[in-house]
Amino acid sequence: MRDAVGTALGISTGSGASSFTGTIDSNTIGVAGVTNSGSSQGSDIGFITDGGANSSVTITNNHLYQYNNDGIQVQTGDAVDGGNARLTAIVMGNTVSNPGTFGNHGFELNAGTVTGDAQSVSLTMGGTGAQENQFLGSGANGGTDIRLRDRFDTTVGLHAGDGTSYSGGSTDTAAISAYVLAHNTVTTAPTFSVTAGSVNGFGASPMLAADGGVQAAVATPGETHLTQSELNSVVSAAIAQWVKAGVDSDQLAALHAVTFSVADLAGQIVGLESAGHITIDADAAGHGWFVDPTPSNNFEFTHALNASGSSLQTDPSTAAAGHLDLLTAVVHELGHVLGLPDLTSASDANDLMYIDLADGERRLPTATDVAQAAVGSVKAMPTQSDASSGQQATNSGGFDFSSFTQTSSQTNTSHADLAANNQTLSDLFSGHSNVAAPWWLGHETTFIAMGGTPTDNHLQAHHDLVV
Repeated sequence: MRDAVGTALGISTGSGASSFTGTIDSNTIGVAGVTNSGSSQGSDIGFITDGGANSSVTITNNHLYQYNNDGIQVQTGDAVDGGNARLTAIVMGNTVSNPGTFGNHGFELNAGTVTGDAQSVSLTMGGTGAQENQFLGSGANGGTDIRLRDRFDTTVGLHAGDGTSYSGGSTDTAAISAYVLAHNTVTTAPTFSVTAGSVNGFGASPMLAADGGVQAAVATPGETHLTQSELNSVVSAAIAQWVKAGVDSDQLAALHAVTFSVADLAGQIVGLESAGHITIDADAAGHGWFVDPTPSNNFEFTHALNASGSSLQTDPSTAAAGHLDLLTAVVHELGHVLGLPDLTSASDANDLMYIDLADGERRLPTATDVAQAAVGSVKAMPTQSDASSGQQATNSGGFDFSSFTQTSSQTNTSHADLAANNQTLSDLFSGHSNVAAPWWLGHETTFIAMGGTPTDNHLQAHHDLVV
């Protein structure tokens, strides 16, 4: 792809409750040495969510050149147009270099755009070996290879493809920079901006309250003003669960060194770990806590959701129904202290480290969790499934931009044959071509996840490919 006018490949949810899940893989945008050949006025890749529901994007193995904003731009915000949600972004194995005349950053995350934004971002940035991004002189005109912005009340969970998570201070820009540099190749130091006085900043991804779960047959009062003494009463039981799972003496010492506090956390955040301190939301994001008076047993949670019995569910007749389980939240956050990353794929919903917690759920650690904490949980780079070759147009909100090539199994029923069309993509998608229905519509994918520029300058009036 080359010669775009605005963002070359732009995905935007718009405002409201829209969401996207999908992959941008193995594309080449622009030509190194050919001035402004990626995009003459915008980024090469842009992914923007405005309020709405949770969205996920995997951006891997792309080669990006000659952009005139950012090589890769990821932005979330605008809660006034749909509320606060979660953005999960995996950015690995990309090569970004040779910016255009007015190029700015190789990669930019802009988390938060207006007052009141309290979105949660889970960003996996690089890793080891082929997972590393190569930012080679990708910053220009005062920009840098990597720019991460955490603004207002947003929270950024920072991870790498090797299974590690950032565990330093939430606003310690030197430590954040060191973590990013250890997992990516850059030629200019990244810059970071964190809202002054923010208690969130960068760290492991926070645990979030989720809709659904088990509601009470008869409503019961949950704890909506959690006290420090109530939290302390559960901490010892949470550590005991890790002992039961098999932590060694060093891991146990790390758990005992953690400090805890109660605060009114923003949005749907119910638990947050940063630099050996865990903060728990006072009212469980409005759900109310179930503070188990007998946390050493699970008699309120009689329904096993997995074979190991580590994922449990209550029934509508108990006091746990209709509320979030405080024990699960504390055990989960202690998992971050041991080095375990958040999991965001729906297939991991029964795992202790799954990022969401719904009413009436209890999840406990296992020997597998302890083993992964001890040796590190290495995650392979997300790859594109062979099933992506047969695309059909839908309005499901999924997308798959994988190298813009067409295999022999694809037909022209619902998308244009790019191989047979000699026009540039900027012609195809700027109203200068009468080709068939847009070929990008449709592909429902299964997302594989692990877990300052003014805002108005990010919004392009023209995109050559907008979904």
